[in-house]
Amino acid sequence: MPLAFIIIGFLIFAFFVKIDEKAHARIVAKIEANLHDESDAAKYGEDIAKAALLGKESAAR
Repeated sequence: MPLAFIIIGFLIFAFFVKIDEKAHARIVAKIEANLHDESDAAKYGEDIAKAALLGKESAAR
């Protein structure tokens, strides 16, 4: 049964999902924006971790 669902899903994807250049550009732009946002969040997380290790609660705020 799981193999049947995998094959059906593959066939649906192969025949109905088409990505043109415009869609590709939109996807890439969205991924790049998310990566930029995550790097800011990671930096903030590093600041919190440093403050926690140094025992400074107010430094993270």
